[in-house]
Amino acid sequence: MGCHAARGVRRLLHAHAGFGRGLLGALGCPAAAAPGLQVGDGRLYHRAAPVPASRLRLLGSPVLSRPPSCPCPCTRQLQQSRTIIISKIIEVLREAKLTSFEDALQSAPVLAVKHLYEWAEASTGLPWAADIILVSTGLQLLFGVPAYVYLARWTAGKEKMEADMVAIRAPVIRAPTRAGIKMITEANKDLSIVYGCERYKLYTTIAFQIVHFLITSMGVRALISDPTLDVASAVLPWGALLGVPGFVFPFVNASLNLLLCEVEAWKKLRSQEGLAMTFKRASLPFKPEPLYLLNLKRACSLSFIMIYAIVPSAMTLHWFVLASTSINVQLLLTHKTTRRALGISSSHYETDKPYKDFLYYLRNELSVRHRKVIKMN
Repeated sequence: MGCHAARGVRRLLHAHAGFGRGLLGALGCPAAAAPGLQVGDGRLYHRAAPVPASRLRLLGSPVLSRPPSCPCPCTRQLQQSRTIIISKIIEVLREAKLTSFEDALQSAPVLAVKHLYEWAEASTGLPWAADIILVSTGLQLLFGVPAYVYLARWTAGKEKMEADMVAIRAPVIRAPTRAGIKMITEANKDLSIVYGCERYKLYTTIAFQIVHFLITSMGVRALISDPTLDVASAVLPWGALLGVPGFVFPFVNASLNLLLCEVEAWKKLRSQEGLAMTFKRASLPFKPEPLYLLNLKRACSLSFIMIYAIVPSAMTLHWFVLASTSINVQLLLTHKTTRRALGISSSHYETDKPYKDFLYYLRNELSVRHRKVIKMN
């Protein structure tokens, strides 16, 4: 446990020298008298995992060497950039004058997506359904995958920050003082900047994903101007194999949404297991995420079946491509080799066999629910 405190507190020693050295001494860290030394035998999350060299280079970061009372120049620059971006977005929305759904369909981004689908159909000569699958997959790989990669980096930094903060909070919780509580607040802010896991970055990425989903969906809707036109009827053998396409698509998309929710739950479970180990080493109680939140996400995923049932099948086909691509991308981003190739640091939920481990998780969940049903009966 001392390795987390040594790693986290050293990032804060220059900013809070007196309390940081006292905290290292209270934890029995041998490097308390030498704050400039690097951790030689530190561990990341598990006993045999060394601290990456990239994290050790952050010890001299200007963010952590600032006095606590002086605002950091890079922090001011980030705040100014955020303000400028938000003001530009508000200005663009005001100038757009989107007063109805028809105005949104005639907006420049939506028309650009529509023309892209039309150009692909004219160039390839493929049926409408194949054209939608091809272009939707390309758009998801171009805009959706980078967002998922960035979220994977953000999550990895968040896990490291939480582990360091647990080690820093442990002695303060046992002997709380006003200076210690202030130290925890400032340490949380500074470490979030160092690890690149500020909240606004997460919200901005999620907002980008929502905007991407809305624009591409409205582009498909503008492409199919006639709501009665069923793009699935252009491809055989829909009728022979699946019956009525309008009946099959809603259930398929709802199942994919539920599967995507289970992928998130699987990653969250593995991440919480690793974080619980850190809390245990610090002799602190760990409270996992309540189960009702996961059940609420599952219910929301299934409730979208009503939307899938009333929209044209062209849009449900587009959403099918987005969901299936998202599931595969998220599973691939848990693979160790893939993460290292993309420059993403280690995480609790990474594995060597993502698909096999995820199927094993689903089998366990189904067996647990089956046993619960048997007990109830």
